[in-house]
Amino acid sequence: MAAEERRTIDMSCDYGADWPLWADGMTDGESLGLSPALAQKILAWNDYYLAHARPNQSWLVSKESDVRWLEEGRRLSEHFRAELRGVADVTYSQR
Repeated sequence: MAAEERRTIDMSCDYGADWPLWADGMTDGESLGLSPALAQKILAWNDYYLAHARPNQSWLVSKESDVRWLEEGRRLSEHFRAELRGVADVTYSQR
């Protein structure tokens, strides 16, 4: 794939979204070719968000839990970036 054809995928949770992966709309790990282990971890990270996120709330569970959750997201996004190296650019944007 030529550099000009590379797409950017943003890893960011959203209310009601099954996957926290966005490239011109929600996409999923299977269509991106993620390893099953990483896909499962990303889904678990997203599931935590879906179970705890509330509109107009400044944090999910507590400030301390949010720090751990955000750090897990950063770590997962690095693994995601490594798996897609040469195929797509990955960004991580979470609150």
